[in-house]
Amino acid sequence: MKRITALLLLLVLPPLLFAHTKPQTQPKPIVFTHVTVIDATGVPAKPEMTLVITVDRITAIGKTGKLSIPRGAQVVDATGKFLIPGLWDMHFHGRETVFPLLIANGITGIRFMGAANEAWPERIARMRHEIAAGTLMGPRIKALGPLIDGAKTRRPIVATIVTNPVAARQAIRTGKATGDFVKILDGLPREAFFALADECRKQGVSFVGHMPVYVNAGEASDAGMKSIEHFSGVLVAASTRESELRKQQIEAVESLSPNLFTIARPNASQIADLLDRYDAVKAADLIARFRKNGTWQCPTLIYWKLFAMTDEMARDPRLKYVSAAQRKLWQADRRGSHVPEEEAPARKRLFEKYLAFANEAHKSGVRFLAGSDAGFPNVIWGVSLHDELALFVQAGFTPMEALQTATINPAKFFGMLDSLGTVEKGKLADLVLLDANPLEDIHNTQKINAVVVNGRLIPKSELQAMLARVEAEANKK
Repeated sequence: MKRITALLLLLVLPPLLFAHTKPQTQPKPIVFTHVTVIDATGVPAKPEMTLVITVDRITAIGKTGKLSIPRGAQVVDATGKFLIPGLWDMHFHGRETVFPLLIANGITGIRFMGAANEAWPERIARMRHEIAAGTLMGPRIKALGPLIDGAKTRRPIVATIVTNPVAARQAIRTGKATGDFVKILDGLPREAFFALADECRKQGVSFVGHMPVYVNAGEASDAGMKSIEHFSGVLVAASTRESELRKQQIEAVESLSPNLFTIARPNASQIADLLDRYDAVKAADLIARFRKNGTWQCPTLIYWKLFAMTDEMARDPRLKYVSAAQRKLWQADRRGSHVPEEEAPARKRLFEKYLAFANEAHKSGVRFLAGSDAGFPNVIWGVSLHDELALFVQAGFTPMEALQTATINPAKFFGMLDSLGTVEKGKLADLVLLDANPLEDIHNTQKINAVVVNGRLIPKSELQAMLARVEAEANKK
């Protein structure tokens, strides 16, 4: 009987045994030798290093010549080159068709900030699945769940409309599982805002976004808003005419003004109000609250440069990577149109004020994230993140501090520092190999020699081929 049972087991078990013991094909380890590692922790660059990647992790880092190289590894002689963590664009709009532009520019992670319609969770799940399966080359994705606004909204198709505290709480309870965070917009009513903030705290959900015109930025920080986008509401909160300016904003929202100048695109007179009545004491108090509460800033400085210098950005030669149809849409969009001559000095002054505020807040300990608002007229996917890093340096950040806004800071923001954000043993292998030192000139982040995405090495030749295909497709008639 025992012998019959054993024979029966042998008939049943072989497929299972083979399934478990069949050798799995593993990618060759990747080894960079003689490379200078800039790990983004803030320590000085480490020259003459060897780094080993096994599957999707950094498994060893040490001095070249003192670290053994795994047998059969793909070895990359990185003499004269610099290795940094993969970059994150923390304010991204777009479709998966632009992912090649992101990867070719060293962007291995994105925070999706738009398009939260009913099909949104399914779309994000599909992209993540295809990226994991290797059928779609793309970055790691963090994405909003519900996009919440008030009844007076410019985005009725994609926003969840909330008009009172009860609806705000319900929107969080029902929508919390649809994304990684909640995004709010300008028109969210005051009482609904505070109910939403309280419900987010109870449900363990973070909320980010635009500053509702009914709420002071310091109040929002105290209520737990995790990140403020575009510096929205900041200059109003720092003004001696705050109540009057807020009244103008509310009128613009409630009338659904087509220009909404008082929110995102103030005219020369309104800019003068913002800047001439700027109160350094109020600004310092606001900054102190941001620091105390851990309220991140994602200022999208590139947006404010666009606002001031639309003509210059509309001539950007890198627009060759944007489809002709998209360029036409941007040209027709009032936000990408010519800056009126009489508006230009005021707009430039506002841009410079935002640079100064960024520096002031940063030096006071407020934490920053690099976001491009890519997809906005003339803000080009991929390349615009490098422009944002350069603007941080222009504002007064060191190159290392600017680099951190797109590397270690996003990892901290998402609570993922154990696996991302720096070049360290045990971290996921999202890396960018540069031909020049970004700590000497932040523009060197654009001199990309290779990109590693989740352990896959994409050499310069392949990156250039990707860009060539994007350009060819973009310029089809």
